[in-house]
Amino acid sequence: FRKGIMELVKLDQAWVPQEEGYSLYIRPYMFATDEFIGIRRSSHYKFMIILSPVAGYYSGAVEVYASTKYTRAAPGGTGMAKVAGNYAAAILPAEEIKDNGYDQILWLDGRNHTNLQEIGTMNVFAVINGEVHTPSLFEGTILPGITRDSVIQLLKTWDIPVHEREISIHELIEARENGHMDEMFGSGTAATISPIKGFGYEGRHYKVTLGDDKSISAKLKKVLQEIKQGNATESFGWVEKLA
Repeated sequence: FRKGIMELVKLDQAWVPQEEGYSLYIRPYMFATDEFIGIRRSSHYKFMIILSPVAGYYSGAVEVYASTKYTRAAPGGTGMAKVAGNYAAAILPAEEIKDNGYDQILWLDGRNHTNLQEIGTMNVFAVINGEVHTPSLFEGTILPGITRDSVIQLLKTWDIPVHEREISIHELIEARENGHMDEMFGSGTAATISPIKGFGYEGRHYKVTLGDDKSISAKLKKVLQEIKQGNATESFGWVEKLA
């Protein structure tokens, strides 16, 4: 797997964008190829890799809507895996959200539609009273994004408190109403870091303060971008020079 990706990137290195904010998106995937009609595990699979030059997934801050109508994943399911079925089930909810003026859906837990899970294409973070909070992966319903992990590691090296725990939508609203919420942002491979300027819930909209150039989200985005472009050193072993 690793060798295949590295060899393909070497082969297509001319496609790596040089412009700031752009990157070569790598999408490995695999699908079953057994010839049968029925429901069972396949014995044969085809592994492929797609490379594509891309800009940032979002051009600016986004607005999200917390849905109590739909469920992305439940405990014991496939929520932690990057499988096509998870995305297929999200298409209709995402379209409804966009028809109502929002960019992405903010998924809530499948039991009570109370606790934050993730955003359509990103993991979610909230900065409350200077400390960073993100939903825990404990139940196996949230995709353990590599950018999420990178964010947590960077925050720890900067001595910024980061908490992986249950976060209810009501706590989020209370923090915003009481002036304790500093900012919200999402993280993802394509989006890197995307500020959240507002969220909706049960017909109401809540504006969120956007951080300035010195905010946690801005610093994370700047550092991650510099690391990806080879313009900053890192001690985690994330970067490997191919050519």
